[in-house]
Amino acid sequence: MKNEVFSQRLKNARLMKGMTQDEVVAALGETLSKNALSRYERGDMMPRYHILLALSRVFGVQLEYFFRPFTVEISDFEYRTKEDMPSMEREQLRLEVITVMERRLQTEELLGLEQHFVNPLQGFPAVKNADDIEKAAMQLREAWQIGQHGMLNIYGMLEHFGIKVVELTANEVFDGMKATINKQVPVIVVNTAMTIERRRYTVLHELAHLLLTFDEALEPKKVESLCNIFPGAVLLPADTYRELIGAPRETVSLQELIHIKNQFGISLQALVYRAARLKFISQASVDRFVKFIETNKKEEGLGGYYGNEVADRFEQLVVRACHQHRITRSRAAELLGIEEKHLPVYFDTVW
Repeated sequence: MKNEVFSQRLKNARLMKGMTQDEVVAALGETLSKNALSRYERGDMMPRYHILLALSRVFGVQLEYFFRPFTVEISDFEYRTKEDMPSMEREQLRLEVITVMERRLQTEELLGLEQHFVNPLQGFPAVKNADDIEKAAMQLREAWQIGQHGMLNIYGMLEHFGIKVVELTANEVFDGMKATINKQVPVIVVNTAMTIERRRYTVLHELAHLLLTFDEALEPKKVESLCNIFPGAVLLPADTYRELIGAPRETVSLQELIHIKNQFGISLQALVYRAARLKFISQASVDRFVKFIETNKKEEGLGGYYGNEVADRFEQLVVRACHQHRITRSRAAELLGIEEKHLPVYFDTVW
């Protein structure tokens, strides 16, 4: 009888590592043949313990991973990339998200926590233009009681309202993605290789795709351009922005923009394009800025957000489960994807 769980887990582990079968065989030297590995992945036979242990080391997973039942189904996933990504890299990202979400949902189940998400923009009319995006952003801020001030931790806010945020380190071509887990849990994925301002922007761009519906007559490129407006509209409402820079005006200084970037966590580029769209500054100012920034798109040396973005809810839940003796230290390490000896000191500190 084929061991379908093991065979699929083995293949997934290899794909997540970005390795071909030939590369796995080479990594194990004389220990394993390609034919044997192929048979393992088809479920035709099982490896002996020493082979299994060697495979777990090559792939960087615990032995338990190979035999864990599948509990997560991913759907409605959409990748956002700067250019085309190889299909293998896309599959690698998809499998990494599934693995992370398996651990998270297992932990929440252990603690008796229910999945609960309500779209705050449910019933909002299909978006047709930029004005609709501005209205949607304001409705979101009102629904989540954000007020008119800056948003300190977008990750934490989304997690609080039932949207999972997953950080992955990937090729710089990849920005982010949105998906649905088990047909009910919304997930937003973001690439840690980007600046913090870019990550905040990307998460809110994906949030637009997640929460909003768009007029069917709109072309995909137009939908993307509208989703590009959403982050700025959420992070910095038009009235607040107008007051900060005394708009409208012909020019705006670099130092003024850096101050807003530091406080609100928005890149200089996003600030300038938003000011231009709202007609707060002249097109000539935009043209001068574009020329200024073209050799420094990462805005190095040009300020930086004072706050931080931390998706730490899952780790907090693992700590709670460990302190309540729902799981062992070794299980906690496995859930976090680290070795037990690397568990933070607060796993042993309780009052």
